[in-house]
Amino acid sequence: MIEANGSDSWEALQEGARTCTKCAALNGMLFVPFVGDFPRLPRPEPKPSLFISEAPPREGGFWKIPTPGKREDDLREKLLPLLGLSTQGPERGLPPFVAAGFFLLQAFPRPLKFSIGSVGLKDLREMLEHPVSTHIGPMIRGIAPRAIVTLGRPAAAAVAMTFPASEFAAAFTAGGLEGVHGRVFAEGVGPAIGASYLPSGAGRFNRDRWAEEIPRLVTEFPGARESSRRQPRRGDLD
Repeated sequence: MIEANGSDSWEALQEGARTCTKCAALNGMLFVPFVGDFPRLPRPEPKPSLFISEAPPREGGFWKIPTPGKREDDLREKLLPLLGLSTQGPERGLPPFVAAGFFLLQAFPRPLKFSIGSVGLKDLREMLEHPVSTHIGPMIRGIAPRAIVTLGRPAAAAVAMTFPASEFAAAFTAGGLEGVHGRVFAEGVGPAIGASYLPSGAGRFNRDRWAEEIPRLVTEFPGARESSRRQPRRGDLD
């Protein structure tokens, strides 16, 4: 993986999320602190297929490799096999994930204090307003992905807020996650956007949907990479 350096815009975006005083002021109300260091994200490859999930767990999540004996990240363990990638080895499959043209961001930059599964759309958008305008929106524009897959309702809301004039945003506003999951919105301007359910946590209850939708979506995007075309073997999903 290509590491960012302290003088470039990618590192500056991350530093802004790490040191954001507005996010820090929400600790104890919306967010809780990480256990240990703030995760550092590698530099993405040009024009990746970008996954957006909900929020990192306190232990650091997708991009942070746990110390021996600690629990592996649930999302990483479920997502990579769907893309034909192993999670084994000292770096848990993350360099091949990036090299294959994939990347992942979270809608919320810090761990959430409580579950937001039952939060109404209006309140969810209010909660996302600062993260989207200040953090994830600029990161998405900086990455310039060729395609985006949202994982779960908060991720879909964040992407709809980032691209408010898109067909995806209109369909999500009208029908929620049920109105967009499993579909590809390729409008010719901006990235193609698809949606599925979040595999981690309570996402186990929607396994039949995300296990089929995620590998299919990445093959249906315009110009999908050959490396993403492999359908998962039965053993990958066990």
